[in-house]
Amino acid sequence: MVRRLVVSAVLLGLVGNSGPVLDGSRDLIALSTPPGQPALADPVESLAPGSEAPRLVDVRNVADRPLSTVVLTTVATQSSVLDRDLEHGLRLRVDACSEPWDGSPAAYRCPGTESEVIGWRPVVMERVPLAVLEGLAPDAVAHLRLTTHLPATGPATPGLVTTIDYRFTAAPSLGGGP
Repeated sequence: MVRRLVVSAVLLGLVGNSGPVLDGSRDLIALSTPPGQPALADPVESLAPGSEAPRLVDVRNVADRPLSTVVLTTVATQSSVLDRDLEHGLRLRVDACSEPWDGSPAAYRCPGTESEVIGWRPVVMERVPLAVLEGLAPDAVAHLRLTTHLPATGPATPGLVTTIDYRFTAAPSLGGGP
């Protein structure tokens, strides 16, 4: 599953596609956006230094057995200092909620138990495990919040653009199911 994030110093736009992650010819997970919320692929305007842009993603296990692992890889398909500056560039954090998130992008709230899945780190990463999804049962849904942040010390040069692809890759557990 690939989702695309396009970022400029004062404008963040998310462009992408949706659909299941495939393991050979078998669907393992499906990504969706909760009703009424902006999709990961929807544009977000005015991401200035010091600002963040959260997005909600529901991950459903559509396999016939629990998931063994789910990893997230983010790739800069169009790169700039926004993603190359590991100290002051774009940062990403992923949180999970045991229940669907409430609220709006300005103030999402977890009505259940909130847990950090990936702490703040540079936006480009390779095969980072989403441990909260290990063992996700068939037809179960994990409720994630992916927050992109441009630090206050981040580049503010107009015209900088970075495009980030979010790639979710899943593997089923061995045994169980047909």
